Amino acid sequence: PRPSAPPLGSWPGQQSTGVPAGTALTPSGSLDLDTDGQVVSGLDITGCIDVRGKNVTVKRSRITCSRDTWAVRTFDSVTNLVLEDVEINGSGNGFSAKLTLRPQGAI
Repeated sequence: PRPSAPPLGSWPGQQSTGVPAGTALTPSGSLDLDTDGQVVSGLDITGCIDVRGKNVTVKRSRITCSRDTWAVRTFDSVTNLVLEDVEINGSGNGFSAKLTLRPQGAI
């Protein structure tokens, strides 16, 4: 099942964001996504993601990153990164909400 869209004028919440209920996740470590057009889906990532490819999609996945900086780090070459139905826990420091995604290019 896909999370339902929140009613117009309301904030996204637990019922409308993250990995859809019932999605089976495959354990994975950190990822280096260097291939243009690469799609990863259905992963339970214990580690962080570095993205260098263009048009990369990460979907229906959970990321638990303990790096002291960004859970998802992008580089200058990155364009059109899509994170769809992804739960991110940037647990590396007390500022995880501020340092979850590092955009350094057009996302």
